[in-house]
Amino acid sequence: MVLGIALCMISPLGFSAVGADMYQANVAVESQSMEDREDGIKLGLGTVIVRLSGQRSAVSEPEIQRALKAADRYLRSFSYERQSEDKLALQLQFDPELVQGLLRRAELPMWVSGRPTVLLWVAVHQGRDKFILRPDTQPTISQLVEEQMARRGVPVRWPDQRADLSVEALRLLEVDAIREATARYSEPAVFASSIYIRENVEDGETVEQWAGRCLYLSQTDAQRLNCQRGDSETYVASAVDSLADVLSDRYSVQIQGGEATQLRIQVADIDDFDSYGRTLKHLQSNALVRAANVIEVAPGRAVFELELQGTEQQFIESLAQQQVLQPAPVDDAYGLLQYVFNTRGG
Repeated sequence: MVLGIALCMISPLGFSAVGADMYQANVAVESQSMEDREDGIKLGLGTVIVRLSGQRSAVSEPEIQRALKAADRYLRSFSYERQSEDKLALQLQFDPELVQGLLRRAELPMWVSGRPTVLLWVAVHQGRDKFILRPDTQPTISQLVEEQMARRGVPVRWPDQRADLSVEALRLLEVDAIREATARYSEPAVFASSIYIRENVEDGETVEQWAGRCLYLSQTDAQRLNCQRGDSETYVASAVDSLADVLSDRYSVQIQGGEATQLRIQVADIDDFDSYGRTLKHLQSNALVRAANVIEVAPGRAVFELELQGTEQQFIESLAQQQVLQPAPVDDAYGLLQYVFNTRGG
């Protein structure tokens, strides 16, 4: 029997590219039996499909349902890891090209653009204790939040020790106060939550009940999210799903099928092997890019030839969101997109 999924993907950047780790899943299983492995692969592929499409309903699509019955066809590799004496994890790596092809056949969108790193402001009220959640002081709750965010492919960042926000203001979800405290961070999206944890006695056992409110803040608007009352996992999972649905609506696009688009891009300010390698890796990690090859290297610049499975405009928009490459003034290099490598974004 499959017990759960945990996948960690945390990034300090404003946006995170859609890379190979988006096709990974880490599934808890009871044994290394073929039955448990098949169930784990099916659950892992479903998680990857939801993460990449941004739609929880994606696994209900007929094309996806057929694929889940033969989920191992989309698997590139698997391994096991003993996480503790009673915890066994099935680590899965799915094939990006096959999974993207499945999404196209199912006519599902794909969240291919840069995913905004979300700054987390979480106030917890438990008995007489009131605090702003931090990984170093409350690792168990923080890990739960990180795992659920990773399940939907949302990169996150916690505030640093200098929190310019009071617990009371966060409890009330005061938008102006949260925005003011967030101003010194580069993250374009904010998740804020006020959580109340109470202990109830059910059938002679003490259980925790989580309830509260959640809020999504972009640079221009604020939106309430759905937070379902229940145990810790129910509350956090519902909040993360609601947040990911909002982000997906903003950033997911439909990938084109058919012939690929050929494109050349020149990147300046590439002064050493490290900046060259980071640029090439960044281009290859963009899910719109089927292939990326360098065709010219000169002092301070490089020219790459790309094969896209989306439009040129979609690719340009994804670069703008990720902020690793920034537009450069157009010179006489006819037919080339002109960009500059951003050392801060890379």
